Amino acid sequence: MKRSKYLIVGNSTAAVGAVEAIRQYDTEGSLTIVSDEKHPVYSRPLISYLLEEKTTVEKMKYRDDDFYQTHGIRLLSGIRATSLDPVKKRVTLSDGTVEEYEKLLLATGSVPFLPPTPGCPEVNTGKGVFTFIKLDDALALRQTLTPESRVVVVGGGLTGVKATEGILHTTRHVTMVELAPRVLPMALDDDASQVIQKRLTDAGVTVCCGASVAQVETTPEGCVSGVVLTDGRTIPCDVLVLSIGVRPNVALLEGTTIRKNRGIVIDRQGQTSVPDIYAAGDCVESLDRTDNQYRILAILPNAYRQGKIAGTSMAGGTDADQGTFPINATSFLGLPLITAGLSNPRETAGLEIVVTSEEQNYRKLVLRDGKLVGFILLGYEVTKRAGIFTSFLRDGTDLATLSADIRTASPELLLLDRATRTAKIYQNT
Repeated sequence: MKRSKYLIVGNSTAAVGAVEAIRQYDTEGSLTIVSDEKHPVYSRPLISYLLEEKTTVEKMKYRDDDFYQTHGIRLLSGIRATSLDPVKKRVTLSDGTVEEYEKLLLATGSVPFLPPTPGCPEVNTGKGVFTFIKLDDALALRQTLTPESRVVVVGGGLTGVKATEGILHTTRHVTMVELAPRVLPMALDDDASQVIQKRLTDAGVTVCCGASVAQVETTPEGCVSGVVLTDGRTIPCDVLVLSIGVRPNVALLEGTTIRKNRGIVIDRQGQTSVPDIYAAGDCVESLDRTDNQYRILAILPNAYRQGKIAGTSMAGGTDADQGTFPINATSFLGLPLITAGLSNPRETAGLEIVVTSEEQNYRKLVLRDGKLVGFILLGYEVTKRAGIFTSFLRDGTDLATLSADIRTASPELLLLDRATRTAKIYQNT
């Protein structure tokens, strides 16, 4: 097989998947990774646990220290890719150098969404304003926080709530501001959201829903001193964490003909609309199997899988994306939560919703034509069987002939043959 010159922009989970796939087919081709971060590849969802001192930078590494050497990688860290020329097949870097390629992978991930806010200092400039998507964000925040810090977290989504949880390890003076009427509005319905919101308030967090920041107040030195909300309230603070959301990092596509919508458009082999250029991870649009629509699915397993598919294609192998579904597994203040698929559908026409709730155990199943297309599992007891529900969703198991009691109370019975399952049901009645 012909040896190629591979270039990967982004030292991410998707990049790891691509590298490991490429080396299965091409052990001698040159392989360069360009990364604007100075750290070896790490597990990004763990940055909130770093704030809580539940992990360390060393334990956050996604691969061993010898990963780059073992796979023959030339790593250019702390350098940003600034422009792409698909015709000449080269990428210009922030230090003025140019990297040529035969096969290129864009694994550029996402960037924080920062709406213009009057009076707000620039982020990460020592003025008390931070984002929260990278390891450096968590390290800078950890160095700044003290028990006396007054913190405002803007954004009550998954990242905002996890950031809040990490911050609570150092200070209890925390206010969360969320534009929607509840926290975790995209992932959870009203009932599940209320469980999480109560847990936050019980921990001392002031939750302000239905509002956003209209103005940031600063000291004479230009440091954050407070925020004014759209409902007129003023909240004093010396630390402001902006966790409103993320957007695919597609800046490198400027001036090219590479097709994009919200994210980079790829085919089932991970190739973009321009030959020899591939993309994977949070910067691309993925096929959501639960509704057969393309959207941003910023989840770690999906990024690795897409990287592996792209790497295989780049090196001349054969693989194809069969689609995936959004899934998040985490915990909030010790309470486990797993959501997958259409966990909180806006339109319920044609869907069957089955809900069971008892104290801090909440379970919601969403079915279409007798098949599971989404779920919310919140609490210690219900998350124990998350693997079963995930397999039902992934495999398209037909649950139409089963009673609601079996689907919600004893889903493990579905793994047995019908005769055994029926016998056990009668034993328990």
